[in-house]
This record gives sequence, C-alpha cells and structure tokens, in this order.
Amino acid sequence: MSSRWLSVCYYHGWEGSLGLHVALNLIEDSQDVTIIEEDENRCKLLATKLDTTVICGSGTDRKTLENAEINEADVFVAATGNDKTNLLASLMAKEYKPGKIIARVNEAQHESVFIGSNMIDVIIPESIEAGYLERLVLKPNIADLFVVDHGHADLLDLYVQTVT
Repeated sequence: MSSRWLSVCYYHGWEGSLGLHVALNLIEDSQDVTIIEEDENRCKLLATKLDTTVICGSGTDRKTLENAEINEADVFVAATGNDKTNLLASLMAKEYKPGKIIARVNEAQHESVFIGSNMIDVIIPESIEAGYLERLVLKPNIADLFVVDHGHADLLDLYVQTVT
C-alpha cells in the first residue's frame, strides 16, 4: 500500500543528503513522494532526474507546505543538515496533522528539544551509525542487525551452521 510522503531535503549533492536518500528509496518502493528543496537550481535538477513532485521553496514556509499539499501527507520528513530548519519545519507540519512526523537531529545536544515537542519521531544518523558499528565489532557473527526503539532493542539475523 502506498503512502503519501513529504520530504524536506535541502541536499548538497547526490551523495550527501539523508533526506534525498530517503526520498529516493521511497520512490524506488513506489511510494508517493513530494520533495521540498530550497535551491532553485537543485530543484530543476531533481525535477529532471526524478519521477516525483519537486516543490521549490522552504520547508519552513507555510505557502510552500500548502503547495506541497501537506494536509494530504501521511508522513512528513524533515531531514536537512540544519536542526533549526528541521525543528521549525516539523512544528509547522504538526499544524496540518500528518500521520507521522520524522525529524533529523544533527547535533545530539538538540535531541531533547525535538523530543519535548511531542508527536515528532527523531533520528540521529551519527548515533545510529556509531551504535551499528559498535555492535558489528562486539558481535561479528551476526548477519544483520537492526536497532529499534532508539537503541532499546536489537533484532538479529544470525548465521546458523548445521553441525553433523
């Protein structure tokens, strides 16, 4: 089943944006994605390369959010490299009541501000990566590892050999 996703990216190259990577994965999974990008040249590039709606504007601008039809979004993702932008965009999105709001936190010291604003799910990519690498070092025989509930639980995919 397809969901309607609204992603605020502000990417700085194909390789460097979490928001863009999330959007690309969702598009690949046949999800309905709208990307908000602030830079006009990048908007044009994204619009020519991707089969999705690209809105040129700020994710912190009410008119841009309305043009992106935020009122119809099931999920709103603010994944820029700027915590102030992500927090303000998420708080503005709350007014339109999407089913879920996800915000990227770039500096761990800001996490409590995001969490304190309720109804916003927080991701801290650097903490996730560090935890994942730590578990790979400590548990090298694990085929795959998924960290859930902000690191409070792990799902493991183990290699099992049959001994005869």
